[in-house]
Amino acid sequence: MKQAAMAAGAILSLVLSGAGLGSVVFAADDIVVSRPHQTAVSRLYLGAAAGYVDYREMKDGDAGFSLYGGYRLDEVLALEIGWSDLGNVNKGGDEVEISVASAAVVGSLPLRTDLTGFARLGLVGWNYELTRSGTKEKDSGTDLWFGLGLDYDIGGRSTVRFAADYLTMEPELSGIGQLDERLLFFSVGFVYKP
Repeated sequence: MKQAAMAAGAILSLVLSGAGLGSVVFAADDIVVSRPHQTAVSRLYLGAAAGYVDYREMKDGDAGFSLYGGYRLDEVLALEIGWSDLGNVNKGGDEVEISVASAAVVGSLPLRTDLTGFARLGLVGWNYELTRSGTKEKDSGTDLWFGLGLDYDIGGRSTVRFAADYLTMEPELSGIGQLDERLLFFSVGFVYKP
């Protein structure tokens, strides 16, 4: 059986060599895959997103949007900064408005040639504003946040981004005390890579 397999391999090699294909079959080791040189500008990306923000403490939600930019360190890691307006909600006559500035590390994992999963972890500097009976109270602070999502390539330089971001904050307001607000931001956005 082993001798028959060796004989069949030898016959196949002779046939391919006689047909001029032997050099193609045995030249696979000579193939070199290279990537084009990336400049600092080609590692940048800019994005905008809009979606729905769920306020757990207020038991309400509103539309939100964000603007962000990033710099790819390599195929897997990127650094990203952004700003988000997380809308305003009402509860019992109280109106809450939140905006955040963020900085994060983003890790990517290609799932297909046009689909990439990502996770991000970073810090947000938040501004919390409560309007109660015409009086405004404000607090600000810094907390951790994280997000998960998918990037779907629609062209060489364009990507549609689906994301879910989670953040918590504990604003302290006079007359109310410390609140424990948790936000979920579901968004769809567009990313441009120059």
